[in-house]
Amino acid sequence: MCGIGGVIQTADLADARSFLEKINQRQRLRGPDADGIWTRSEDHWAVGLAHTRLSVIDRAGGQQPFSSTDGRHWLVFNGEIFNFRELRDELGGHGVRCRTNSDTEVLLEWLIRFGPDGLARLSGMFAFAWWDSLERRLLLARDRCGIKPLFWAPLPGEGLAFASQLDSLAGHPRLRRQLSRTSLARYFFAGYISAPHTIYEDCFKLLPGHYAQWQAGKWSGAQPYAQLPSEDFSGGAEAMTEELEARLRRAIRRSLVADVPLGVFLSGGIDSSLVAALAQREVGDRLKTFAIGFEEPSFDESSWTQVVARHLGTQHQLEVLSESEMLAQLPAALGSLDEPIADPSLIPTYLLSQMTRRQVTVALSGDGGDELWGGYPTYLAHQASGLIKMLPNRWLESLGDWSRNRRADESYQSWRWQVERFLGYGEKEDVERHLTWMAFTHPQDLEKLVGQLPFENLVSRERLQNALSRSGLNRYLLLDYLTYLPGSVLCKVDRASMAHSLEVRPPLLDSEVIELAWRCPANLKVRGRTNKIPLRELGRKYLPEEIVNRKKKGFAIPLAKWLQGPLRVRLEEALQVLADWPEAGLSSSSLQSLWQEQQQGLRDHSRPLWALLVLADWRMRQ
Repeated sequence: MCGIGGVIQTADLADARSFLEKINQRQRLRGPDADGIWTRSEDHWAVGLAHTRLSVIDRAGGQQPFSSTDGRHWLVFNGEIFNFRELRDELGGHGVRCRTNSDTEVLLEWLIRFGPDGLARLSGMFAFAWWDSLERRLLLARDRCGIKPLFWAPLPGEGLAFASQLDSLAGHPRLRRQLSRTSLARYFFAGYISAPHTIYEDCFKLLPGHYAQWQAGKWSGAQPYAQLPSEDFSGGAEAMTEELEARLRRAIRRSLVADVPLGVFLSGGIDSSLVAALAQREVGDRLKTFAIGFEEPSFDESSWTQVVARHLGTQHQLEVLSESEMLAQLPAALGSLDEPIADPSLIPTYLLSQMTRRQVTVALSGDGGDELWGGYPTYLAHQASGLIKMLPNRWLESLGDWSRNRRADESYQSWRWQVERFLGYGEKEDVERHLTWMAFTHPQDLEKLVGQLPFENLVSRERLQNALSRSGLNRYLLLDYLTYLPGSVLCKVDRASMAHSLEVRPPLLDSEVIELAWRCPANLKVRGRTNKIPLRELGRKYLPEEIVNRKKKGFAIPLAKWLQGPLRVRLEEALQVLADWPEAGLSSSSLQSLWQEQQQGLRDHSRPLWALLVLADWRMRQ
C-alpha cells in the first residue's frame, strides 16, 4: 500500500516541491519502503507528484512516480490492481511490452491506451493520479467501493492539490482550513462524513467508483466509470451459491498475489471465516490467521475464531487484550485519524493491525459481506415496518420514551436499543427510516448538539440519488454500500492498518463479487429471519455448522464503562476543548447536559459522548 499526493499551482517549483515533501513526511507510514517526488514546469503551471511506497508486488521494480518510456506520462498509484496479469496479457496483444512485473506499469500502460474508458475493467483497490504532459491533463480515479482514500481541493488561480490523507492535503499553505458546520452535523448523525464532503469546507473526497479530470485550469467534476447491474440473475438459490463460490475463489486467488508474507483477519463470523477457508485451500497449512480477544466475556469472540482455525488447520495467532492495554493504545489509535470517525471499533481494529503486522505485510479481511448480502439487523427490521405504522402514535411515543429512559447497556444492539430505534422511527419513509436506524447519534441527542436540521442536510445527496434507483431490500443495501461502507467501515480499516504499514485486502469487494451481489434478487439474500443466504450456504461446504448459523456480533468496546471510569477525565477535558471552540458552535450547556445525564444514569449518551471525545482529540491535533 502507498501514499500519494500532487499539486498543480501557479508558483515556482520550489513551493510545489516543499508541499510534496511535507505530504511524503506525513504519509510515511502508508509507504515506509521508498519515496519519490517528481516536479516539472508546464507553461505557467508548477506540476508535481509525490509517492511513498509499501512494497508488495515486484519490490525491486515499480518505483514511483512512474513514467512512460518517452517521459510524457506520469503515475502515482495507491493500492493493488488484482487483475493486472490479465490486463498485461491483453496489452501484449496490442504490442505493449512491460519493463517490470509491477501492476503500476500495467496500470499506466492501460491508461495510455484506453484512458477513462478503460477504468471499468480494473479490478482492485486503488486511488491514483495520471498526468499527461502533452495534453496538460490530470486524471484522478478511485476504486468502486472506496477502499482506498483520495482527497482533493481547488487552489487559488485554478490549480489543484490532492493526497491520500486529509491532514496532508490541508497542509497546503493556500488552503483555508475552515470547519464545515454541515459536515459536523453529518458527523454526529452518522459517525462519519460521507463523500464527497469532508470536515473542511474547501476540501473534498473523490467519490468511490468515479474519476475526475483537470485540464488548463478546468475541473471536470466527478464522473462514474462503472454502473451497478440490475437484479437480473435468473437462476435459483443453488445456482447463486455455485456462482458465488466460483467468483469468490477467483477473487481470493488474485488477492493472494504478493511478494511478502500474507495472512487473514479472523473474527469468527461467516464473512471472515469463509475468506479464511477459501484462502486456506489455496495456501495450505502455511496460512496464518489473526484474531484478538477481550477479557470481558460480552465482547470476546476469540473462542469462535479458535473453532474456525482448528477446523481449517491454520497457523492461528490470538492475543487477548486487557482493558489497560486497549486504553494505553487509545491516543495512538485516535491519532491515526485524519478526519473524525466515531466508530469505536477503530480501537480493536488498530490493535489487530498492530499484532498482525509483526508477522505479515498483507492481510485479507471479510469486509463487505454485510452490505452486499444483507447482514445487518436493520434489514430484517424493515420487513415489519408496515406493522409498526398500524400502531397508534401514542403507543409508539410511549414505548420510545420508555426505551430512551434507560441506563447504559453495553451489550451489542441490546433489545432495548432495538426498541428505541425500531419503534421510534418505524413510521418514517423508507430512506429516512433506514438511515436513522443506522445513525450513530439518536436524533434527540443530535438536536441538542446542532439544533434542528432538515433530514436532507444530514446525508449525502449524491449517494441518495443512486440508492433511490432500487427498491425494497436492495435499496437499503445500496444506501449502506454507498455511505456506511466507504465512509466508516473501509475508512476505519484503512487508517488503522496504514498506521502500522499493513495492507488489508477485502476479497468480498472484488468487482466480480460486487457485480454478482447486485444481480442477486433480494429474496435470495434475505428470507424470513435468515440473512446472507448465499454466503451461509457456501459456508456449509467449508465451515462448522455453528459458525454458519452464528448471529452477527459487533467488534465493540465497553464505551459507557470507559467513559464513566478511565476516560472520565479525558472526556471532561474534551468537552471543555469543544466548548472553547467557537467555530464548532457547540454550547457548553448542551455538552454538559449530555454528560450529567450519563453520570446520573438517566439516559445512555455514550455514543454521542464518544463522538465528542474523538472530535476533540482531532481538534487538538490540528
